[in-house]
Amino acid sequence: MTRTSEYTKLRIISLASKAKSINAIVHQLKEEDTKITRQTVAKVLKKYRGSETLADKTAPGRQPTLTREHMDFIDSKMEENDALTSIGIINSQATTQLHSYTANCSTAANSIYTV
Repeated sequence: MTRTSEYTKLRIISLASKAKSINAIVHQLKEEDTKITRQTVAKVLKKYRGSETLADKTAPGRQPTLTREHMDFIDSKMEENDALTSIGIINSQATTQLHSYTANCSTAANSIYTV
């Protein structure tokens, strides 16, 4: 079972807008060397008439956990070092955070002793 191409879906809508029947659409598409069944044409038309779009519905399930910011961060790290792996990125990020934390702690400690 293959997916119906966007071109074929648009062609079905175009032919249906010319008041062609489902059987006439199937016949026309077969003449254009497009393999299609009557059921597929009916499903495309039903979906289009119901929502006025051919786009797929959003899939149910867990949403992606990576945000655009995450992807930008990964891209920037990969531009710096193309051979970097995900573990390498995690380690470099952890090292950066550790250095930042250590610097903040030493600054805090210095301010306590200078008071």
